[in-house]
Amino acid sequence: MGVESTGTVSAMALAHPALQATPSADREARILATVAHAAGVFGIAPSAGMFLLLRDHDTKTTEQARLALNWQLTLGVLLVAVVIIDFVSSTVAFSAGAFHAVSLIAWILLLPWAVGVVFAVWAGIRVWRGESWRYPLSIPFVGVGAAQKRRELLDVLTQDNDDDAVTPLATLALWFGVMGGVLGIVFGYVARARIRRTGEPGWGTATAGLAIGYAEVCIGGIILVSVLASIMVMAPLAN
Repeated sequence: MGVESTGTVSAMALAHPALQATPSADREARILATVAHAAGVFGIAPSAGMFLLLRDHDTKTTEQARLALNWQLTLGVLLVAVVIIDFVSSTVAFSAGAFHAVSLIAWILLLPWAVGVVFAVWAGIRVWRGESWRYPLSIPFVGVGAAQKRRELLDVLTQDNDDDAVTPLATLALWFGVMGGVLGIVFGYVARARIRRTGEPGWGTATAGLAIGYAEVCIGGIILVSVLASIMVMAPLAN
């Protein structure tokens, strides 16, 4: 009887997400704050999406998304400066006949991305450990009060649809599942955990983002393995 009862409860938990065990809100906030920074390896989209959509989450998540967004915008300014420097340097080198230097100078275009990856990973680690983090030399494009103003505006625009609105985490899961795969998986799990805890709508959307994310990761892995296999087969033939 005990075994049958356990099996029944397990089946009900699978059928009804609200009956499953849920992580705490504090753990969700820490995951989201960490993702806001660490996902910077994929560019500005993660932090911008989180800052714009997660208006109903805790202030820590909003603040970390704002800091990460400011850093990504600062890297954008750095990228523009590097492109200008690369263009001027390449033109000078080409005019001087130093053609070999042109290709070497082009490598500086990777500088903003490399800096962004290093700081994104380090910031994510620091925030996951519960420590505070602020980026050095980050330009405050988005001020501290911007989050509150954005929240008030969105509350006015969506006040008639709040009861039926899909949780923003589920929307992000679907977006990032289509765009990149890995982030779709992360946001899919976090969104479903939140839905289990709060009962918000969006389980299907979050699951779709999760499934698409896994599919894209699998397809990407197959492509990568195929390319590596082709290189290994062709390399001996080229010699």
